[in-house]
Amino acid sequence: MFNPFSLLFLALLPGDANFQKSDLHDFTQRIVPGFLENWQVPGCVVVIVRKAEDPLILPFGIRQVGHPEKVTPDTLFPLASCTKAFTSFLIGTAVQEDKMLWDDPVRKLLPDFQLSDPNASQLVSLRDLLSHRTGVGSHDFLWYRAPWGMSEAIKKACRLPLEKPFRGAMQYQTVMYMAAGQALEKATATPWKQLFEQKIASPLGMKQLQFTTVDYLKSKDHAAGHRRDLQLKTISVPEYDLKEPNPAGSLYLSGNDLSKWLQLLLNGGKFQEKTLLESKIFNELFQPQIAIPMDESARRFNPETRLTSYGLGWIVQDYRGRLLISHGGIIDGYRSHLTILPEEGLAIGVLANFHASRMNIALCNQLIDHYLKLETTDWNAYYRKLMDENVEAEMLAEQKRDQNRLKFTVSSIPQGQFAGQYENPAYGEISVTFKDNQLLWEWGSFHCPLQHFEHNRYRIVEGLLAGMFVDFKVRNGKVTGMETFELPFARK
Repeated sequence: MFNPFSLLFLALLPGDANFQKSDLHDFTQRIVPGFLENWQVPGCVVVIVRKAEDPLILPFGIRQVGHPEKVTPDTLFPLASCTKAFTSFLIGTAVQEDKMLWDDPVRKLLPDFQLSDPNASQLVSLRDLLSHRTGVGSHDFLWYRAPWGMSEAIKKACRLPLEKPFRGAMQYQTVMYMAAGQALEKATATPWKQLFEQKIASPLGMKQLQFTTVDYLKSKDHAAGHRRDLQLKTISVPEYDLKEPNPAGSLYLSGNDLSKWLQLLLNGGKFQEKTLLESKIFNELFQPQIAIPMDESARRFNPETRLTSYGLGWIVQDYRGRLLISHGGIIDGYRSHLTILPEEGLAIGVLANFHASRMNIALCNQLIDHYLKLETTDWNAYYRKLMDENVEAEMLAEQKRDQNRLKFTVSSIPQGQFAGQYENPAYGEISVTFKDNQLLWEWGSFHCPLQHFEHNRYRIVEGLLAGMFVDFKVRNGKVTGMETFELPFARK
């Protein structure tokens, strides 16, 4: 697909041998509007930090479609999973104070913590939680829109069977970061939010930060989240309700405050004249802990990378021969991305008010190439093409699945007999009702009509869970259970 912004980027690339890093401000100002338009993003703030220089905090666009208010350096955005790095940093401060160790067994601090594998339960450490190597799969619906809080989510996640061998593979797991936050609270006898304010916000002089959705929405200067509707129009979406401070993803920051965090990281745990984290402990954050396989998809999205791993709250990889540290975050209507090149003295943060956009990483790559005077790629066009190809591939896969399904089969028993209660140790109860010749699948806040697919297989066709299958299990004419969330549920 032709990208009209490709020519714009070719015109803006540095071709002069006397190019100076100081023009990064002007370059960013010129290219970001094209990125916003290409990805249909209403607004963003770009933060660029270089050693021994004042940070650049550059706002673009508007806070919400249909409203005139512009993004400012003080506009709050959710960081989502970029919050995790703050939690690993805070654990580092507790290690520095001899209150805990990276390799402490989790059960030393949380005696009731246990995984479904008893050997893993004995061995699992804080380092394992922070590097996503417990073997527990993502299972995001144990926290995302779940009908319980963090403590219950942790208990439930620990009941899941391990999808990979303990310490055998990287399995991104948000609930385990909540457990790490709880262990930190136990070791310091201080709530995570209070620790954040004491150890990070106060020393850095952060002024606009918030920790819950209610407080975020009370702030006069905050962004609204967006996504595309069925007509591919950008629309605002309701905020995801984070009711309690969450060590895995509930931080809201402005560009101004984010610049201070990036300065701290770029300076190895020091901010101005203050050492918040000693270098030996700080360096542990960026050390590879477990490899992330570079499969075909990963290589397509990281064409300049050969090796990728996960540290303690950070992805560690190479980029065109340079060490690159990064992390992204996604929550309803928003996307955040932080990138650090420690050896090059550069850190970039992009906070945007559009759901799961690839604009953030494309923009970071473009700025890195420009700053380092590398032979550049038009990353805007590159990632746009990849996303268009992915959407097309998903549509073709769904069409093929529909073509191959056994369309003229029926359930082995009347649909009404599937109504009842189903239970799983981790996910709790799912209710299935039958009314007006329609099955309704209900769990927490989800109320999903089921559409027959083939035999005893049904599909959710509406809402956030659209596309998920529900397989009812029938034996000797009686319903024994169902499989959904890729887990078995027993009929009560």
